[in-house]
Order: sequence, then structure tokens, then C-alpha cells
Amino acid sequence: MQSISNVVQNYPKRILSKVQEFTRKQQWILLENYACDLHGRYELRYYWIAEAQFHKNNLESAKLNYKRLISFDAVPQNVKGSAKERLLQISYSKNNFSEDERTFCNGDGSYIRNYLCGLNFLASGDSIGGHTHW
Repeated sequence: MQSISNVVQNYPKRILSKVQEFTRKQQWILLENYACDLHGRYELRYYWIAEAQFHKNNLESAKLNYKRLISFDAVPQNVKGSAKERLLQISYSKNNFSEDERTFCNGDGSYIRNYLCGLNFLASGDSIGGHTHW
């Protein structure tokens, strides 16, 4: 996954140190609770909520929060890219590659995103043309 460290420079250090501590210790419940309690214009909180949910295998809730994050204009593209990669991972693990997620495969992307798109297209039936065959 892409790093979001360069985008969070404007965040208060106390927030970032807590997030980093919970992540380093893999304390997903604490991270999710902490991020849920952030108030103000902290759109990235949805990223941390989703990451915690992803690691707790609460994939449906993680999906919802990654999509919330993507909907904000203020969120930098590399953070949105990281969220899209997670959504593609979830799609592949559930064998459920939706039309919305197929749009993540358009244009230039990271090698991780391209790999995940390829896996999803393979699982849906077409690795070359990107079309499903049922």
C-alpha cells in the first residue's frame, strides 16, 4: 500500500503519534475507536477507521469507510489510491468485482493497483479484454 505519511504533515502530532502507535502495535480496536472520536475536518479518519476494520476482517464496514474517504475532494490522490487498492483487495477476497471498482483500473496506477486489477479481472473471467464471461 502507498504511504500516506507525506499527506499528514498538517495533522497535529498528537493525533499522528497515537495512530502510529496503534498501527505499530496492531491495536486495531483502539485505532478504530480513536479515529471515530476525531472531530473536525479530519477526512483521513475514515482511512484509519477503514484500515482498522480491514485488519479486523470487518470487510463490509471497511469498504464503506474507504468509499467515504474517496468521496472527499480534499483527500490527496495518493491516499485515495491506497484506499482503492484496499477496495480491490477486498473485491478479490470476496470474488465480487463491482462496476464501481472496475473504474479504479482505468488510467495510470501503481504496480500494486495494476496487479490487483489483473487478479480481479482473472477471477471474473477475462485477463486480456477486461470483460466478464459468464
